Amino acid sequence: MKLFARDYQNITADEKELEREIRNKYTIQLGKIKAYNSNMHREFPKAIRHHNSLFPNNYLDPVDLKDETKLKVLNQQFLKTIEDRETIETDILKFIKENRAYHIIGSIFSEYSFGHHDAYLFREFQLGNSYQVEYLLVGKSSDGYNFIFIEFENPYGRISLANEEFGDVIRKGLSQVSDWMLWTEESYSSLSESFEKETNNQLPKEFYRLDTSRMNYAVVAGRRNDYKEKTNNDVSI
Repeated sequence: MKLFARDYQNITADEKELEREIRNKYTIQLGKIKAYNSNMHREFPKAIRHHNSLFPNNYLDPVDLKDETKLKVLNQQFLKTIEDRETIETDILKFIKENRAYHIIGSIFSEYSFGHHDAYLFREFQLGNSYQVEYLLVGKSSDGYNFIFIEFENPYGRISLANEEFGDVIRKGLSQVSDWMLWTEESYSSLSESFEKETNNQLPKEFYRLDTSRMNYAVVAGRRNDYKEKTNNDVSI
């Protein structure tokens, strides 16, 4: 489930000292109140940014998005992969995992109104002993955390039929999503236990109390030109 080679739940004594120095640099004491400059977070080393997050080993660090040269190369390599008509969903998942191209999954947040305050990505996330979610995004907005369970399917299978109904690839993905939806409604406490293993902090209430309006599901399949007008209108869950 961890995304990175390093365990960011633990930091060194030198890193802790550097954190203190940066906090002092960007802190203003106003009577009994401490005010922190908004630049402080970006000044922290990467290990500190991860360590201070809710899920250190699953944190999508926005500072990484500033390396535009690296991201451009990864995007070009990814496009070459998916343009190969022999590519299947496992090839896509392998590319993302081996290249740690997690911004590709994180881009799904652009379709939602959360994830801009805080964002996390879990790979191969277990739903008890029943199911494994290929990727799970957790994003925060002003009203708290929301979840996106993601299923990848074949990019070159039958996406839509001549009558513009869903093809077998999409129906397969939707069937998997239906199983996840039922599981989360029946076993949400088990989901909370999985999240607890990934943090040293107290989890917000959204992780303990089921709110179906916060649960979102996405099936990733096909290419843009595979989707007809009716299919596009029916694609949200």
